[in-house]
Amino acid sequence: MAKNDRKKKKNTAKKNHAHAQQERRRRINEWMDLVGRVCEACGAGDLFDSRTEWECNFFEAARIPPVQLRKAAGHEIPAEVFSRLDALFRATIQKDVVRVPPSKMPIGLGEFLRAEAALRGIYSYSLTKTQERATRWVKQLEPFKSFVDDKDDVVMSPMMKLWTLMSYFGAVCGDMKRMVFPVRLQWETQAKELSRMFQYFEISSMPAEHRVFQVGQQKRRAWRLLVQSVVKLKVYPAELSTQVIPGLEDQPERHLPVYVQEHVRLRMNERLDPLAEDEMDHLLGDTMSSPKTVPLRNGAFLIELRMYHCLLGYVVAEVVDDAGGPAGEAVLMRTFLFVTQSGTPEGDRFNERLKVGNYEKSYFRLDRLAPFMTTDLCLDPVFQEILRECGIGDLIEVVKINREVRSSLETREGNAEDIRNLLNIEAPSPGDTPPGSKSGSAPAPSPRRRRLRILRRGLRRPITEFVRRPRIPAPPPPAPPPSSPSFPLPG
Repeated sequence: MAKNDRKKKKNTAKKNHAHAQQERRRRINEWMDLVGRVCEACGAGDLFDSRTEWECNFFEAARIPPVQLRKAAGHEIPAEVFSRLDALFRATIQKDVVRVPPSKMPIGLGEFLRAEAALRGIYSYSLTKTQERATRWVKQLEPFKSFVDDKDDVVMSPMMKLWTLMSYFGAVCGDMKRMVFPVRLQWETQAKELSRMFQYFEISSMPAEHRVFQVGQQKRRAWRLLVQSVVKLKVYPAELSTQVIPGLEDQPERHLPVYVQEHVRLRMNERLDPLAEDEMDHLLGDTMSSPKTVPLRNGAFLIELRMYHCLLGYVVAEVVDDAGGPAGEAVLMRTFLFVTQSGTPEGDRFNERLKVGNYEKSYFRLDRLAPFMTTDLCLDPVFQEILRECGIGDLIEVVKINREVRSSLETREGNAEDIRNLLNIEAPSPGDTPPGSKSGSAPAPSPRRRRLRILRRGLRRPITEFVRRPRIPAPPPPAPPPSSPSFPLPG
């Protein structure tokens, strides 16, 4: 028999029971230390330090693993999507901190959620007892119970905050044109006691619904709008009531399904840069939370699109025939208009206030979010007053919040002054009284000559009256006509 043909012995290490017991005791000690810190933050540290034998066994048996993220059974979640969500989930529970009432002691989010079930269990058990010690547990854990049950009107409970954040992460990881990924909070009971109730987040999938609509002589491809709500914490198909659709208010109320064309998202990506493309589906779904509409001609209407409860623009929509649908009609979103663009009420007032048209706004990029977000337009007092006059004051708040959230944004100074000079927008004088208005003061200086700057179509830069033009020489004088020859006359 060859040497290589011999059976190799399996080198399986024998289990060391002493080492296993030591490791188990180490984990229990870490768990008890965590529960003790949370009890101290809740004001029940003295009760935990003087715990009875039954309470000690109760807390040891209440040890559960950290909160997890799982795939729903029967749902196909792409590996890259789950990996991204899992990375966001782990980073959140490791970095976020909970200020535990009433002491406001900081505890890591993941640690707090792990110990929450144990304190819920001891609180519920103490409610059923009449002993003095049980009464003390109930009294000292009352602020904790109100906090985790989300009864505080000011502060959201840690689990609800994490669920809201995971719902948002699921929204930005999905694509309404292909598939979205709802995130649900689930419970798993390992025993009858509440202390063994294990909470985890479950990711499922929801495929897109595509339709083709016949609008006039053209076919419009669209997909169903899905509301990925971080308020209701669920994903559901969007419907718009006829009570808010201009021209249909007097009819019996119906709920029409809402569909989106690809053109809407393309225009949003173009006009809402530097916002990420992942956020566009979430913003579109938010238009259905409290829809507000503005009528247009030919039966079309505008639907407000808001960010942080501030007006950012409008989605142009219309009601189309839907022979295959249950309602017979549907709402089709066709394009997106930024709040300063012509065709919106605020954009038309903006045009009139600045005395500009579409060409001038496009040249100075005033018809999109980028210059307001990355330059000093919303920091300039003159432009702030103009935006508020035109009903676009919400844009100032949107830019302010985004600069706090997106620390990578840079502000280019001087852009507001350049645009004011080019469009002849007068800045208010720093003093209320101009020089020379009081008796005995120096004469007022002569007014500065106004620089007239106009923008010509087809040119890459504005032309001013101060631009040096090449000198064209005068044409040379015409040459004198040739003299006629003289011939001698015959005598």
